Amino acid sequence: MRKSDSSFKRVAVNLSPRHFASPELLDGIKMCLREAQVRPGTLQLGITARVAMANPDQTASILSQLRRLEVTTAIDDFGTGTISLSALRHFAADVPKISRTLVASMQADRASQDVVDLIVMLAGKLKCEVVAQGIEKPTQLERLRALGCNFAQGCFLSSPLAPEAVEQFLHQEARSDGVSTTGIV
Repeated sequence: MRKSDSSFKRVAVNLSPRHFASPELLDGIKMCLREAQVRPGTLQLGITARVAMANPDQTASILSQLRRLEVTTAIDDFGTGTISLSALRHFAADVPKISRTLVASMQADRASQDVVDLIVMLAGKLKCEVVAQGIEKPTQLERLRALGCNFAQGCFLSSPLAPEAVEQFLHQEARSDGVSTTGIV
């Protein structure tokens, strides 16, 4: 990706378990940032909750080192599985990404809606951004906006894009009045 104008906010990249566990991860990120000539704050690296919990102490250490590089970090699939709410603080992740399964079921299931409400509220208390994953319907987007969810991603907002189409989409998004998106793949 080439250096972008000021309308560019952030690109989210999900790390595979293998990449996250690699001893060369931090050096590789530094090299990529240098070669792409982008500010570290424009990169958000995400891992799944399952990867985060595989080795919590190692995860906390790596996320802390990424934060020192000024790279933002996200925990995908938050609110489901084995990750606890207190883990968000332990890992010092910048962004919990609400699981698509919670988003999909929040209108039909009061318990799922309550969990989503709690995650958004917790993120606000911790002064974190929060992303809702898997937005497929306008009603989901409306509900999440009403809750104060910062960002959303999903097929309702954009279908998956080829790498060459991402920059054009980002420029269109910067000019729109719509909800901001993140995690475009």
